[in-house]
Amino acid sequence: MKKENGKIATIIIFVIIIIMAIVIGIIIKNKKGNIDYSNYTQTNTGNEPVVSYFDKQEGVGQEIENNQIITKKVEISYNKGSAKISKDGEKYTDYNGETLADGKYTMVVIGDDETITKKEFEVDTMPPAIIGVEQAKYNTEREIKFENPEDVKIATLVKDEQEIDLKAHITKKEDSYKVTEDGIYKIYVEDHNGNSTTFKFTIKK
Repeated sequence: MKKENGKIATIIIFVIIIIMAIVIGIIIKNKKGNIDYSNYTQTNTGNEPVVSYFDKQEGVGQEIENNQIITKKVEISYNKGSAKISKDGEKYTDYNGETLADGKYTMVVIGDDETITKKEFEVDTMPPAIIGVEQAKYNTEREIKFENPEDVKIATLVKDEQEIDLKAHITKKEDSYKVTEDGIYKIYVEDHNGNSTTFKFTIKK
């Protein structure tokens, strides 16, 4: 009876040890997964990872400067280590070579030799969004707005060689410019980074 109790006690202890080992492993894993990469700073050994972007359309690469604005759809590469990336201040995730959408990024690249490169940059490939008109024909007057007027550097509307500075009329989100007369119009909008859009629309009531 004593032997059986001893065996049961041994089994229970063994099971407890296994459970404790699993729990400790989960805790360690969670701690590793919850690293705050925003606290990482770039080292200064001279041997930090080199971080570049690659433009597939033009087939060229270029090292990223801190606070650079990139106006092309790009993939990021680095010559050693692994990378974590945060978009628009959100949680850091693994970077696996995907093409980056527009946004503000912070990337931390950690080399196998524990050197660190940290880059902050922006990808901006889209021209300012225009609300109210597109390349189409309309049979009513139109009201032009900008999704983000602060992004607009140049905005012109042309009809019969008469040019209207839309930026002077639309400075806030609630502002608009009404187009009431029949005719063919050409609109051109450009942001501060050189992204632009231009098209024609027609009003015939």
